[in-house]
Amino acid sequence: INLAIARQLEERLLRQGAEVYMIRTSSDGPSLMDRPLKAWEVKGDLYLSIHNNALPETANPNDRGRGFMHFYYHPHSRRLVEAIHQSYLKNHPELPDEFVQWGDLHVCRITQMPSVLTESAYVIFPDQEKSLISPEYQKRLADTLLEGIRSFYETYRSIQLKVWPERHAAQ
Repeated sequence: INLAIARQLEERLLRQGAEVYMIRTSSDGPSLMDRPLKAWEVKGDLYLSIHNNALPETANPNDRGRGFMHFYYHPHSRRLVEAIHQSYLKNHPELPDEFVQWGDLHVCRITQMPSVLTESAYVIFPDQEKSLISPEYQKRLADTLLEGIRSFYETYRSIQLKVWPERHAAQ
């Protein structure tokens, strides 16, 4: 499911003229430990790690609403995570909001560029799993991620335009 969503997002980004490097293109992709290093090798501008959630065996699945959440580690990732989160709030009212969270997660901690780990829904809840396996819902999630990424870049560009030495890069 994660790879299917990533492929949908890749397709949308390419149509927008973005240069996309997929760290994982099959279920045999590099380990989680190696993924941030691969992103750095290709000089990625941002890193997005697409996931769907589950619960540990000891967790009570009914203690609160379970839906989407987004993680970041470095302060320079905060604008990206907030833009993606706002897009989920707008486009996925059917899912509970589990908020933006700081997380000491390897794929966010080791990256040099703004990085976010997304948890779009829970694969262990039958209603959410049913949605997640639907190609139409996967496309909807990809559209949501694309909207968040675009918003991040638009905000970043507006900041660049305000700073004289950065104006040339933003134009």
